[in-house]
Amino acid sequence: MSVQAKPVIASAALAKQGGVAQIDWAPFSIDPASQNTFNALSVQLEYATCAKLMNYPDKPGPEGSRLRPEVAKTPPTISPDGKTYTFMIRSGYRFSPPSNQRVTAATFKYTLERSLNPKLKSPASQYLGDIVGLKAYLKRKTKHIAGIRARGNTLTIRLTKAAGDLPARLAMPFFCAVPTNTPMHPTETPIPMAGPYYIVQNSRGAQTVLRRNPRYKGPRPHRLAEIVYTGGYTTGYNPRAIARVIAGQTDYAPEVGEAEVGSSLRTKLERRYGANSRAAHDGHQQTFLNPYLAVDALTLNTSRGLFANERLRRAVNYAIDRRALARLGGFGYAGLLTATPTDKYLPPNFPGFRDVEIYPLSGDLQKAKQLAGNRHRRAVMYTCNFPPCPQEAQVVKKDLAAIGIDVEPRMFGGNLVAREDKKGEPYDIGLVTWRYDYVDPFDFLNLMFDGNLRTNEAHFDEPAWNHRLEAAARLSGEKRYSAYARLGTGLARKAAPWIAFENDTRFDFFSNRIGCQTNQPIYGMDLATLCIRASSSRK
Repeated sequence: MSVQAKPVIASAALAKQGGVAQIDWAPFSIDPASQNTFNALSVQLEYATCAKLMNYPDKPGPEGSRLRPEVAKTPPTISPDGKTYTFMIRSGYRFSPPSNQRVTAATFKYTLERSLNPKLKSPASQYLGDIVGLKAYLKRKTKHIAGIRARGNTLTIRLTKAAGDLPARLAMPFFCAVPTNTPMHPTETPIPMAGPYYIVQNSRGAQTVLRRNPRYKGPRPHRLAEIVYTGGYTTGYNPRAIARVIAGQTDYAPEVGEAEVGSSLRTKLERRYGANSRAAHDGHQQTFLNPYLAVDALTLNTSRGLFANERLRRAVNYAIDRRALARLGGFGYAGLLTATPTDKYLPPNFPGFRDVEIYPLSGDLQKAKQLAGNRHRRAVMYTCNFPPCPQEAQVVKKDLAAIGIDVEPRMFGGNLVAREDKKGEPYDIGLVTWRYDYVDPFDFLNLMFDGNLRTNEAHFDEPAWNHRLEAAARLSGEKRYSAYARLGTGLARKAAPWIAFENDTRFDFFSNRIGCQTNQPIYGMDLATLCIRASSSRK
């Protein structure tokens, strides 16, 4: 296996200031408005460079998934009708060189209008469609969005209807503060940023350099002097990534998959450098396995005769051996290595998650048989045609045969979800993986189970549950999360339109030089907390 990259050698000045770390990967985009929120490595870079109205702390879960004011002084004031949010902007934030602009309420008005400008063709407008005046702005009938107003240090946002998840949506990468002279079109030229780091160089596909922001006075860490992305790759799942770290030529191989390194090498790395290794005991852990905020599930088509029956949906939830499915590994994203079994509709470390047992993870065949009765049934299962989907289908077939359900797997390539979404599609059991768009339980529970919002793969549409979901969506703060905690547990235990069976994980490998790793539950390994270990060397 050839390894061509040269180690980054820090100057004496940079070494004294905190040192340089090299990542063997190239970002997809450095323009916040153009970020791919489904690419964990892109948003990892964004988290290190951005300042937002509200943001997530540099902490592991669950604290790291609790939204906090950042450039806003406090959480927003919400009008009694839930439609108007008022943010007071704190002083002291400025943009990195070459800009010297202060971050103000006008900054965020401009940032929002830029991200939502049709010239950028950003996905951002999908998430703020309820702002007053946005439709006219998108049709280019107005130069500004009527529902966004900036006066002094006050930013006001008016919505067309009450929505308690607005702060979480505003914390998405699209709405990272940018100077008011940033062009109203996509750019890969570095934009001055107001977070702990800023981008000083970007040669797309070759090298991107982050440097500590000299104008940043906020509380977030920024230990390294520079972070250098090198390699010319557009994905973190490169077959040579592990070899480069082992050879001492790079410092971090993010999200390297088993397909790239092989299960035997991963096992060796875990044994030598993982959480239970001697290296970890001595404070030198190098491999990290951490969860994604994602759920893999079998979705039950409630619009067809078989699983229109709630009792039978609960029966198959009891019959499935979730541990057996999770041992086969996650399927939702390329490069994922392993998965942990679950019976919950919200992932761990997510607002509204409640760690209570709903179904035995290894199944309860006796309970399943009691609920299913003695009838013989047949079910069509849609799944994908690549590993581990065929193997998972065999587990489902075996488990449900024990309660009199004969499962016929049908395997497809391409977009399985699009098939399952179609009304009248002749399937009973499907496969779905759901990863957050933004960190709020609405993005899981309402989108998946409120029949008034969209066609979900379960085609679940029950007025009583719709009403409860919509009531929770209007709440804010802890009342909101408590309501969703009850809903998540109740839906899984009573309505049971899904068989949630696993949470996916990610694998990160560091050189022996790098320490201070913090797995931020939303953004993955936190670049801002990384440091060079004392007396470290590349080896």
